[in-house]
Amino acid sequence: MNDTKKGGWQTVEKDNKQTQSVNESNEILETLETEKLNMKKVESAEVEVNDQKPLESKDAPKNKKAKRAVLTTAIVLGFVGVLFLGLYLGGYFDKKPEEKPKNKFNLAGGEEYDPDDYKNVKMKPNIQVPGFESLTLKKNTTKQKVGFTNPKDNTVFFKMTLIMDSGKHKGETIWTSGNNVLKPGLAYNTINLKFPLAQGEYNAIMKYECYSVKDLSQQNGSEIGIRLEVK
Repeated sequence: MNDTKKGGWQTVEKDNKQTQSVNESNEILETLETEKLNMKKVESAEVEVNDQKPLESKDAPKNKKAKRAVLTTAIVLGFVGVLFLGLYLGGYFDKKPEEKPKNKFNLAGGEEYDPDDYKNVKMKPNIQVPGFESLTLKKNTTKQKVGFTNPKDNTVFFKMTLIMDSGKHKGETIWTSGNNVLKPGLAYNTINLKFPLAQGEYNAIMKYECYSVKDLSQQNGSEIGIRLEVK
């Protein structure tokens, strides 16, 4: 009986030790599982934190707009610079703007030419040019009375020039209407010579330059010989 009890007690004690060992193992496993779960939670929390987008400040949209504005301005300025460079290399800036033709004549008497006054005039193909066999002038004076006319049926203005064709002044202009042109139907009755002539006879040339009354375009002109009788 004693042996049996002793053996039984030994068996029970052994079983208790095994049970205790098993329990300790289970506790260790549970602790490990708990730690693993905690680690997973931490990792999950870290992942969730890392996945969160950074918060933007209130000024962020303004900064983006400012950057876009700067970029747009830079692109525009770059385009303008390329355009100006192309124009410069192409010689565009060296070209002078075309000027409208200026009126180079005034009507005799100081009146200014206005093409609107002649827009309804029908141009004639023929031009009447007065001829002079001789012209009588006063000696030793520049102021002279003459009758240099532009026939009224003409559709051109006259620019007139009297040129010496003999004597020491041969080839020189003794009188000109300059930038003044004579309208049809009018005449120069008094002129001032550039220099006086001594008594005698001289050869001269009356040069007629003709310009359209509509647009001042030059038409056919004429040169007529004339004898000057200075008394």
